[in-house]
Formats: sequence, structure tokens, C-alpha cells
Amino acid sequence: MANVSGGDVAEQKEWLGHETVATTMKSYQSATSVARRAEQLAHTQNVRVRRIKTAGKIETRGASLPLGQRLAATVGFYCLDPYDSPLSGQSKGELCSAFGLCPTCPLAQVNKSSAKDCARLIQVRDRLVDARKILDPARWKTRWAPVLNALEEIWLPAFSSTITKSASRLAMPPIPEIE
Repeated sequence: MANVSGGDVAEQKEWLGHETVATTMKSYQSATSVARRAEQLAHTQNVRVRRIKTAGKIETRGASLPLGQRLAATVGFYCLDPYDSPLSGQSKGELCSAFGLCPTCPLAQVNKSSAKDCARLIQVRDRLVDARKILDPARWKTRWAPVLNALEEIWLPAFSSTITKSASRLAMPPIPEIE
């Protein structure tokens, strides 16, 4: 808004069609709205940093979220607090970058009524199955076998057969390899 008017609140009032400058000040210049925009900007910067740190594995641009949900590090999952991951190697206050590990995280959630999210979890499962063929068996057993187990025993069975059938018909963009 300030870019359009150079910070002139009276001009902003006219451009927005407000009756009074007080309305403009309350809506766009209040401490609450300024803090909210600063928080949104900080989060956007954190999302960009996470995307760069993971070499693009965690890509959330263009993702749509149900109200109140936060994107997790693994496609198809949502996170209760992505800034406070309990997973090893994650730093409090930074967005979680544990791509692929959400199925074993206690903060993970899924939308059980979403065929798109089900399709994404199926893609993660398929990537894990592919990884098992090429990874060192010790690495597979300690890091990824529990993830595949959680996907197959907890998360995927949470979807109804109707949702799973719908998910199988969706054409989804590919996801990155697990490792």
C-alpha cells in the first residue's frame, strides 16, 4: 500500500475508498496489522530459506492449506508446529527441514478427506520403496524403514477406500527422491 501512495495515508484512503483516514489507519497502519504483515514476511523468508537449504526438496509455493493448517516438510502432511520439530537435527525456531520424516513425527497430521493428500502420501511411500533398493541396508533400516512402516500401518489406512481410489486416479507432479 505504501508503495502505491508513497506512504501518504490520505492518498491510501482515497485509493481504498474509505470514508475516513481513521479507517485506513486502523485497517492498514495499526500496530496489530503492521505486526501481522511483519510476521507474514518473516514466515515467507523462512519458507524460502528452507527451500534453499533442502535444495528444493521442500517446495511449498502454490500449496493451498485448510484453515489453520501449516505445511510440513513432507508433501501430504501438515504440522502442528513446524518451528519446533522434535526430530533429530532440527533447530527450535527454524522451519523443520526433515523431508520424508513426517510419518514418524508426533506433530504430523493429514487431511483424511483429501484425495490429493492421500496421493501425496502414496508418492512418498513409492519413493521409500525405491530408496530401499539403492540405499545401504543399515541406513535403510535405521532411518527409513520406520518411516515406511508408519506410512503403511498408520497414515495410509486412515484414508477411506473411496478417498484412496480417488487418489489413485489423480495425476500429481512428481516428488523428489528421499535421498
